[in-house]
Amino acid sequence: MSLSGLLSGVLGIPEPALRMLLALVSAYPFAFLYRELAFRVKCRPAMLHIFSIFAGCWMVHYLTGTYALHFLLDIALVYIVLRLWPGSRLSIAFTWLICGVHTSIGYTNQVLNGSVHNPLNWTIPQCVLWMTLVGLLTDIYDGGKKKQEDKQWPNAVTQLPSVLEFAGFCCFFGTVLIGPQFSFKRYISYVDGSLNDSNKAHSSVIPGLKRFLVGLIYVSLYGILGSWFPSKYLVSDEYASSSLSYQLLYLFVWGRVYMWMYVSIWTITEGACIISGISYNGIGDYGNPKWDALCNGHVLKFELSYTLESTIFTLNMKTSVWAREYVFTRLKWLKSKPLSHFITLLFLSMWHGLWPGYFITFLLQFILILQERQFYSWLKSITNYQSVNDLPIVLSAPLKLMALVFKSIIMYFALACFALLTWKDCWKFMAAVKYYVLYGIIMWAIFNAVIVRNTKHRTLNEHTKQQTHLAVNHEDSKENLIEPSANGHLKKLLVEE
Repeated sequence: MSLSGLLSGVLGIPEPALRMLLALVSAYPFAFLYRELAFRVKCRPAMLHIFSIFAGCWMVHYLTGTYALHFLLDIALVYIVLRLWPGSRLSIAFTWLICGVHTSIGYTNQVLNGSVHNPLNWTIPQCVLWMTLVGLLTDIYDGGKKKQEDKQWPNAVTQLPSVLEFAGFCCFFGTVLIGPQFSFKRYISYVDGSLNDSNKAHSSVIPGLKRFLVGLIYVSLYGILGSWFPSKYLVSDEYASSSLSYQLLYLFVWGRVYMWMYVSIWTITEGACIISGISYNGIGDYGNPKWDALCNGHVLKFELSYTLESTIFTLNMKTSVWAREYVFTRLKWLKSKPLSHFITLLFLSMWHGLWPGYFITFLLQFILILQERQFYSWLKSITNYQSVNDLPIVLSAPLKLMALVFKSIIMYFALACFALLTWKDCWKFMAAVKYYVLYGIIMWAIFNAVIVRNTKHRTLNEHTKQQTHLAVNHEDSKENLIEPSANGHLKKLLVEE
């Protein structure tokens, strides 16, 4: 019996989940060993690249077995593309094609085989590699443009990477399994020692262990409460026959617990990156080093966010940044932010997998964020307050709590589809809760078209009239400074100060 199988029986945790956790935790000894090689032994960059390749490949192999060959195949193919067409649009197109098609084949196999939940599938590190390779080839392309154009390309790479640099970046042990994404420039400066000196690097141990502790707390909470609030209960007959109030209460608690699984993964991964030193982000306000360059989730902000948009910005942050930099901003030629936003979310759906639940979730996210912006814009137009924070705390606190609960029961409706994946289960869940979010979307669309737009139009007309009235009064006041003289000529009045 394997170590993961033995521990699974002792701890009562499913072996696939435990194997994923052990693979993530294995980044910590690699991080400490890298520190010794880089800051004490002072190994050459070539040796550090080799170490990164070995550590990353071992982690992928431990998680996926011989399927790790898929991972190595994409690295080899894209490097060949890079050498054939360096810094060209063709190289980017081929990278999208190779990684996208290869990963989609794995996703298609999952759907056809009905393997809904299989954390050991080789597509997990593969989708991370997809972003890594596309980002790197795009940065190299930007590096060529930087020489010709007077533009700012902060991540642009002006020199082609060697095979060791290329593979070491792709296999970096801190991010190889689930991210987060970071630039090739950061990796190179990290390996050659220019990112931070040894003194700053050694101060990262305590911050890294703190993040590891936070991750352990969240994974423990999920391990305990996750069995009490399983996702499969959302499609059970008992849940469907329960009252709507009970369904919403269960959904609220389930959603928080379910998200703790992702929070734990992100914080554990971040801790290893901090200890390794690659998360260095300059000096803070009090002269202490900051280690948040690879932060992938703000735990406190996530727990307290009371709007859907702000909550999304606190989760999987580096993936969102990558999607903005390499998808959304590259669609400027469409000259439509909503369309660019929609296409970006469509890509993120496909990047997660080909299950219908992913597409439903991101479609709902697109619509709900759009309507949330409309709602808060309307509130600002009919009140004198630009933000809830402008209100006295006796009013802002309960309003934020109400908004948090309201946001959660809407957000977790979409999250349930993300967890259930199949169209059958998603539809069964939505039917059980009477499609309340879908009805809410339709009702707000009607309300926005009939009431909100008329309110804004009326407010704009009133504002225009006020401005016109002020302008007329101003002209009248100027005319009052002039009076006709006795002989019919105009005579200016002298106004003494």
